[in-house]
Amino acid sequence: MIWLTWRQHRLEGLMTLGVLALIAVFLLLTGRAMANSFQQLGLSQCLGQIPPGSPCSDLVQAFAIQYGLLLFFDTLLIFLPLLLGALVGAPLVAREVEQRTHLLV
Repeated sequence: MIWLTWRQHRLEGLMTLGVLALIAVFLLLTGRAMANSFQQLGLSQCLGQIPPGSPCSDLVQAFAIQYGLLLFFDTLLIFLPLLLGALVGAPLVAREVEQRTHLLV
């Protein structure tokens, strides 16, 4: 049964694996660049509460401007499994119902 499932859905599985690999490479490269900028700006000494008007607030603001879009992207990663499940799972279930192979179970 596993072989049959793999034969029917290998394209979706390989596409999902490819998308996850691309996201992983993007996050790895971006994370290294962000960590390098974090160290160069000296933000490691500014961890904790940052009062407004302090030199650390300017550094944090510069970091947020440089990586603002990417900081928004990490919240989207929370919903990535839901999106992948909907995009990959819906055609799989639809095909099972269409071919009536769900009755095998």
